[in-house]
Amino acid sequence: MRSLRFSTAILTIVVLALLFVSGALLLLAYEGSQTALNEEVKLTYDQDHKVASRMVKEYLTGVAGVAEEIAKRNDIRASAAANDFMTIDMILGDSIRGPAGERIHAIVVDVNGLDSVVVNGVSMYSLDLALNTFTDDSTPMRAWDNIVIETDDGVFHLLRYKTPIISQSLGEVMGALYAYILVNDNYWFLTEIQEITGAGSLSFFSGSDNVGSLEASMIHPNELLVATPNSPIVALSDGTAHFHSLTIGREPFRLYLHKPGNSSLILTRAYNENLLIGAVTVILISLIVMALIRSITQRSLGRLLEYAEQVPYQIIPTPYQHGLFDEFNKVGTEIEEMVRDIRAQENQLDAIFHNAPSLMFIKSADLKYIMINPKAPEHYQRREMDILGNDDFDLLPQKQAEILQEADLKVVSQHRPAQCEYSMDQSGTIRHYLCTKFPLLRDNGEVYAIGGITTDITDKVNAEAEAQISNKVFEAAAEAILIMNDKGKVLTNSAFTRITGYSSQRARRFALSLLAEHPEIEIALDKHGRWQGESTQRRANGEQLPVWASISVVEETTGGKIYVAVFSDISDLKEAEQKLEKLAHYDNLTGLPNRTLFYDRFESALQLSERLGSKTALLFIDLDRFKPINDNYGHHIGDKMLIEAAGRIRQHIRPGDTVSRLGGDEFTVILSDLSSSDVAQDIARRIQSELKKVYVCEGKELFSSASIGIALYPDDGKNTQVLLKHADTAMYHIKERGRNDVMFFDKALNAQAEARIQLEENLRMAINTQSLFLVYQPRFDIAGQRVLSAEALIRWHHPIRGMIPPSEFIALAEECGLIVELGRMVLRRACQAAKDWNQILERPVPVSVNLSARQLHSEELVNDIEAALKSADLAPELLELEITETMVIEDLDMVIETLQSIRALGVKMSVDDFGTGYSSLIYLKRLPVSTVKIDRSFIDDVPGSEDGESLVKAIISMSHTLNLRVVAEGVEEQSQLAFLRQHQCDEIQGFLLAKPDHPAKIHGLLIAEAANTHSHAVS
Repeated sequence: MRSLRFSTAILTIVVLALLFVSGALLLLAYEGSQTALNEEVKLTYDQDHKVASRMVKEYLTGVAGVAEEIAKRNDIRASAAANDFMTIDMILGDSIRGPAGERIHAIVVDVNGLDSVVVNGVSMYSLDLALNTFTDDSTPMRAWDNIVIETDDGVFHLLRYKTPIISQSLGEVMGALYAYILVNDNYWFLTEIQEITGAGSLSFFSGSDNVGSLEASMIHPNELLVATPNSPIVALSDGTAHFHSLTIGREPFRLYLHKPGNSSLILTRAYNENLLIGAVTVILISLIVMALIRSITQRSLGRLLEYAEQVPYQIIPTPYQHGLFDEFNKVGTEIEEMVRDIRAQENQLDAIFHNAPSLMFIKSADLKYIMINPKAPEHYQRREMDILGNDDFDLLPQKQAEILQEADLKVVSQHRPAQCEYSMDQSGTIRHYLCTKFPLLRDNGEVYAIGGITTDITDKVNAEAEAQISNKVFEAAAEAILIMNDKGKVLTNSAFTRITGYSSQRARRFALSLLAEHPEIEIALDKHGRWQGESTQRRANGEQLPVWASISVVEETTGGKIYVAVFSDISDLKEAEQKLEKLAHYDNLTGLPNRTLFYDRFESALQLSERLGSKTALLFIDLDRFKPINDNYGHHIGDKMLIEAAGRIRQHIRPGDTVSRLGGDEFTVILSDLSSSDVAQDIARRIQSELKKVYVCEGKELFSSASIGIALYPDDGKNTQVLLKHADTAMYHIKERGRNDVMFFDKALNAQAEARIQLEENLRMAINTQSLFLVYQPRFDIAGQRVLSAEALIRWHHPIRGMIPPSEFIALAEECGLIVELGRMVLRRACQAAKDWNQILERPVPVSVNLSARQLHSEELVNDIEAALKSADLAPELLELEITETMVIEDLDMVIETLQSIRALGVKMSVDDFGTGYSSLIYLKRLPVSTVKIDRSFIDDVPGSEDGESLVKAIISMSHTLNLRVVAEGVEEQSQLAFLRQHQCDEIQGFLLAKPDHPAKIHGLLIAEAANTHSHAVS
């Protein structure tokens, strides 16, 4: 690379810098002047636009004023009233030839649409524009509009002002006066604009039509069209072109102006002249500066170079003699200090070489020792003079010499360091050495010598052997072992990777989390130096890892700490514990907390509410009609339904709430920390709605609902037992009202519940006493003369309350499970009563007994029937069992199987309350029944109700078609009996003929019949 003189480089830099600064200053001055000039042009443009717009407005206002004055002239109005068009023409002619004619170019008067008077001024005198055809009643008064007229002579743009002519006497509009201004070549208009704007030339356009131009400069008007709405100001060779948009009348017009002036050219010329003068000045100044710098720096540079050439050869550097320039003095001082540093480093290296604990040497290119430190005689066990000039084969056994020579040759050939290890027997002890060799290179890359360091590594080799044994033990350990120092370096065994899933490279993350996530461990380590116990960590995949860990801290001699952690995986043990915990606290079927865990969590929720002053709600949920489903379809279907219900409930609770299964189809929900009862109401309603949806189990669609009772803490109680009891009470009240609802507990419910419990206890006692008794309501033939059978009806005479309605205690028996036992008692007593009264007549008089839904689904029903018949010694055909359609439809196949078993005994069957259920012919045809009983609600409607009559007749006809007898219930009027006789009903039952009564009443009726039969036979 070509070198430069220092002074030349300095001069060049100075010249360039001055040129740059001068140019920048001139450019800034130019741009500032240009900006000011442009701003001045913009202000002039804005001023011209305002003045031109104001001139146009004043011009049109003046013309409008003149037109208004003419229209208001009395002679004009009088002539218009008289339709004197000649006078109007004269008046207008005088007006337009006067001062008004300078601005108004034509006037048209239209009187009542009869005729128009047109008077043209000088500007339009020679133009045949037929202005009388442009009178238009739709044009608004006192407003300007634009008219464009195309003729053979060209396109003419006019402005028109319309003003009314009003009658003096009547004040009505007689016509209109139109004042016209010709825009084309409107000299007055153009000269006014030119005068007020100072324009040299101008052009006036409407659309694409040039309606007027003035040339007062060298710029042709068409050259002004370079200005546009987007660029309204454009510089020209002599001034600027301006674009203005003016609205005249209702149409926009384009105005182009030429504003003379050469300010930009003058500014540019001045800038170029100043730039040339500045450049010449800068060059002259630069030459002078160059000569001065060269003169001053020549001597100082020479002295610095001389010192730099001499000082490297001095053992003790002489100080640099300072000159005129601080910069050169600083360079000289730096050279002096650098040489002193080199000398100091040489002394340090020499000290290291001679005092190092390891053998250090330098060999020549032919591998002979040329320099050694004091450790060499000790290592080779020879004198220094016997070592220098010899190679390794002269000093060591052949095996060791070959190893060292191989390393030497590798350094020479590869030009890079090499290492080798060898062992020697020294005084009966095997010592191990590590020799590191490196090349010493000339500037051309040639190896001229080999340097080397030999270190005794006996202790290291022995330690490594011991470490290998320790490592094998470390790796073979079944427990995970993790060792970490306080700098974050981590060591683990294979068991650690197997247990945690962390590789040895990622073990540091586990080690850091071990202490960071468990501060109690770090506290124990700081206090006692060790910690042992159970801890939960995380595997590499994020799973929890329970471990039994022992962690100790070992103090290093350097003051650091080493953490040693040994731990084993206790996942299997924890899983076993969790299974035991789950068995003890969770429901096996649904996985929900069981009763034990429910009590524990409810107590905790109550304590929390007490501390926070909030509410806790307990929801007691019972699935409606679950038992029939469970009994009919089997427990496996019931279990699946319970699992599905548990899942649905869980979907609608909040995080932190608890769902429990207490047993059977009963669930509870604990809603803690509530601000109001509305939250509990909302959640309960959502659960109720969810539980109403159809359940699909093994292809079967099952329908259920839920009754949900709610008790609130502290409003309804302050302990678990009381709140559970009250929620249960609210739930049972829903059951009594028809199921499928949500209800909060109140004290009235509690009283009802206690009364219900008392009534249930009384009912249990009454089953075995005479306070429960049977009455019998006979069924007569259609003539109403003979008793064909009697229906057994149970009654209860309470010792305190008196007679209790069957609807009350039978429903209670259904709910508390006493209905089967109660039904068993009714069967037994009814059979005994039938046995007694069938001894009066020779013909059979059966007894009918109503079966409940639970009885029908009971596996003991057939056995109970057989036992009752056997106990009373009653013939099976004298017993009739009544069932309802609703009982049958819940599980038709199972019910039919049970009914067929009963029918096989010889017992008759009938369908009670027919018409109130599904009333399906398919079901009726499949049932092994012999009788259909029409419900009293239909009998009440006959005669008199057309629909009721049609329905009763249909039931009778349908039943007879199926060979079934028909019994009408609730017959209380003669008209009803007559209707039923007319339509061939088989039997009747009702208060009209007999009310339910004791067996003695039946006996009396039968005895009376027997007596009548006997008297007829005698006669």
